[in-house]
Amino acid sequence: MLVPVVETIAKNLSKTDNSIGIDLGISTFATLSNGKKFEAPKPLKQNLKKLAKFQRKFVIALRIKVRTFLNPVCAAFRRKTLY
Repeated sequence: MLVPVVETIAKNLSKTDNSIGIDLGISTFATLSNGKKFEAPKPLKQNLKKLAKFQRKFVIALRIKVRTFLNPVCAAFRRKTLY
């Protein structure tokens, strides 16, 4: 995996009396002392529909395999080819 590298030059900032505090939390990702809040990323919530779709496809495929395996015609064919 290739990771791009970006080089930057640090700039000296002028000194001010302004400061800000950062509180890292669970319900919100970060809360600043000025009241601004950053929400935590929720990848599971974003992908729940996709997960449900894949689970349905998997169950259907599994049912087809079980039906095929238990089908007497397929079982007779397996006995002939395996033994």
